[in-house]
Amino acid sequence: MEKRKVYLSSTFKDLESYRTLVIKKFESEFSESFELCRVMEYMYDNGKSIPSIEECIEEVKESDIYLLILGNRIGSYPPNSDKTYTELEYETALSMRDEKFIFRFVNTNFKKTECEDENKYQKIKSMLSELRPQEFKNLSTFENRFLTCMSVLLQQPVKSQNQRNFYIIFSIIIGLIGAITTYITYTSTIDFDYNIAVTSLVPLIFSCIILFILKDILFPTTMSTSKT
Repeated sequence: MEKRKVYLSSTFKDLESYRTLVIKKFESEFSESFELCRVMEYMYDNGKSIPSIEECIEEVKESDIYLLILGNRIGSYPPNSDKTYTELEYETALSMRDEKFIFRFVNTNFKKTECEDENKYQKIKSMLSELRPQEFKNLSTFENRFLTCMSVLLQQPVKSQNQRNFYIIFSIIIGLIGAITTYITYTSTIDFDYNIAVTSLVPLIFSCIILFILKDILFPTTMSTSKT
């Protein structure tokens, strides 16, 4: 299956941890279906390298999925331009909206002191708000919004690590309850002929419950990236 290309647009200083989260997701659990655009290589050098706007625009055009994260900053400007990299990249993606998936993530916990130009920031934000964006206030809520978008894209549920841990712990508790129930059932029916048959049903029932709880973790369905 041909991998779909992902372009991630964001500022560096205020969103490093957010970009890192997205990049790691695409390089690990989503790596079979997606690949990051070449310009993402610049995400690993602490922001020292700045790709040309021509290179960025070309990468946006070639991408299948465009992700934009708006934090507290507007980002840098290409030479001789009154628009930021973010604006130009987004305008390019929007002009091809029928050909690609576009996801917008906007920080609701805006910190004015970290913003270089509030007027420009509000202009960019209003541009994104023409189509309802995904809102987040911290890294945790961003991850949930991001995985929700991936669920739509993959047409299957995608759980965060915290959710997976919860289901695993919950299944362990169910397993312990099952073991106790099996012991009680065995001891209370020990004098009956159907003791073994009834006792055997208990762990079978609890095993089915555990498998149902963990089905998306143990047996993930085949990923689909068809646009609907």
